[in-house]
Amino acid sequence: MWSVAAAVCTATGDQGAIAEVERALTALNSPATRAAFPADAAPRYGVVWAAWTLLVAVEHARLTEWWDDQDDVRARAVRLRRAVEASGTGFLEAAPGVYRPADTVVAVAALARADQLVEVPGARRVVSAWVERTRSARDPVTGLLPHR
Repeated sequence: MWSVAAAVCTATGDQGAIAEVERALTALNSPATRAAFPADAAPRYGVVWAAWTLLVAVEHARLTEWWDDQDDVRARAVRLRRAVEASGTGFLEAAPGVYRPADTVVAVAALARADQLVEVPGARRVVSAWVERTRSARDPVTGLLPHR
């Protein structure tokens, strides 16, 4: 059975990989999955849901090369870009009152991947600014961001 991770290494058009990624995207977008995340967070459903669904949507659009999928990626990425821009700290909400820098790392990586695929307006600027903006929160020895 295919996995989403295996799909990342798969050539465009591979129907098995496309089907696996579609299953993952359908599950992530289901009301049952979204119910576990805060609908009123910025971004909507919180950074964990927004980041991981964008990463899976990017992979789906890469595999299919369909315009509709690329438009979906761009729309998701723009929403995430706006949330990163609007964040006072540079870190996005995962759950009510919970901010984990590591979750925002996934979001910024997803934004960069989306931009590589579909050219998201302003994404490069926001990604670069985020790296600089969060520099002071990093461990001075390792350069890593804390989990909390």
